[in-house]
Amino acid sequence: MLTGQKVFGKLEQIERAYECLRYETIAKPKAFIWETTEHLRLTPDGVDWKPVEPGHKWGGDWITAWFKTDVKLPKTCGGKRVFVRANTDAETLFS
Repeated sequence: MLTGQKVFGKLEQIERAYECLRYETIAKPKAFIWETTEHLRLTPDGVDWKPVEPGHKWGGDWITAWFKTDVKLPKTCGGKRVFVRANTDAETLFS
């Protein structure tokens, strides 16, 4: 049975071993979206960026959505690797 004290001790040991490998959310920055039917490699000047919230339905046939945000990381991130998790349900490219 998996309720014995020995099992809990082993689980705590595993948790401590993997703790440094877990991801944690350090920021949820406000994002902005711009949609176009043009095939662009760079964002043109004068784009009308609109605020966007998680769950926003975007895109369509031959629509490309560009997203932008600014993030200020806390000092605790200094010297650490930081990852972006962008769940767009589509092809994603960062620049």
